[in-house]
Amino acid sequence: MARATYRQDPETGKFETLEFLEEKYGTARPNKNHLIMPDIKEFRSPITGEIISSRPKLKAHNRKHGVTNSEDYSQEYMVKRSNERVKKAKGQTSEDKAERIELIKHQLEKQRGR
Repeated sequence: MARATYRQDPETGKFETLEFLEEKYGTARPNKNHLIMPDIKEFRSPITGEIISSRPKLKAHNRKHGVTNSEDYSQEYMVKRSNERVKKAKGQTSEDKAERIELIKHQLEKQRGR
């Protein structure tokens, strides 16, 4: 028997194949409140080299090593963080500016005190 994916029909409460739901409602997700996500494809961790083959293993791995998946963040967030890193590397952050002002004040006071 061929493998099939099932979802619950919101009207009958019975589990039906995606093909049946698409034919009946024009979409495989007539009730957009619930989604059962498929498992992830296994991959090798760039941190430890171990094989990650399921979502629970990925969650435990991320928690253990204090990391997260970049797909968890929106594109806008990634661009913003990238711009912040560039500014920090060039010394253009507000903290860098305040540090330079304090250094100038310190040097001026030092010269006046001679």
